[in-house]
Amino acid sequence: MGMRAVTIHLPDDCSLGGILYPGNIVDVMAMFDLPSPRGSASTTVSTVLATGVQVLAIEDETITTGRGRLLGGPPAHRRGPRMVTLMLDITQAQALQLAEHHGDVLLALRNPKDAAPSDEEPAYLSDLYTPRTPPGLGPAQAPGEEPPTGRWQVMIIRGADIQTQELTVPPKADADENR
Repeated sequence: MGMRAVTIHLPDDCSLGGILYPGNIVDVMAMFDLPSPRGSASTTVSTVLATGVQVLAIEDETITTGRGRLLGGPPAHRRGPRMVTLMLDITQAQALQLAEHHGDVLLALRNPKDAAPSDEEPAYLSDLYTPRTPPGLGPAQAPGEEPPTGRWQVMIIRGADIQTQELTVPPKADADENR
């Protein structure tokens, strides 16, 4: 079957607030800060490493031992990092090892009856925020692009003094005649 038991250390804020217990099914995700190819600002990305993974143990509580509790009950609440053992194939184990050492690992509790594949497309921080142009202001003109025509509002800010002025940009044909 090729499965491995792999133990990771999860910070308290990533261990699902005490509702994670042996026998749960989870999706394993990781978040990384990737350097930009040109040395500018880094990019933050979150990706799914593995889906439908069984939790074998949390600390010393396993799916077969419950320390006197009912099998499958939640482990005793404790603060601080937790050791969580997961059942993974070798490729998933390698990805998890890289993620644990170079990023942040998160477990997402999954409905055990949900067998649908997860969306495994990475999520980028830059995709969560799209800059909006303030009302009355248009997009910046790209080099070599024709200038826009019509009326444009420009906001002039000098310290606490804010003024709005309207500019009229003549159509291209009128601009060429004035040259």
